Amino acid sequence: MILYMLDTKFLKRQCVSYLCISLICYLFGFIYSKFSHDVYSFFMTYAFLFPLIMGFLPSLIFFLRKRPISRICINLYNSSVAIFTSYSILRGFLEIYGTTNNLINYFIYAGFAFLLLSVIFFAIDKE
Repeated sequence: MILYMLDTKFLKRQCVSYLCISLICYLFGFIYSKFSHDVYSFFMTYAFLFPLIMGFLPSLIFFLRKRPISRICINLYNSSVAIFTSYSILRGFLEIYGTTNNLINYFIYAGFAFLLLSVIFFAIDKE
């Protein structure tokens, strides 16, 4: 059974949530860079862009367009945004500490897999 999200209150709440998450990521990166002894990471500094660009803008478009969206599509997409944001923050940690880890690359594969599944479910939804 597929539940469709036409509730404008839900989409408005999702837009506000992504803006808040972007602000939190920005503040986290800013504060972390202040206490990291002048060692900066591109990934830590710009981690707020994933929830802003991938989260807020599509939510705003769906809010204005009012196209029905299946719940599984929303969940997969939100998971991909969370994975990419987590990847950026963890990669920033590793760069600031001066170390590397090859396992972090699996975040990218998982994020793209969730994003692809979300697009597939969005494309096959009729209505």
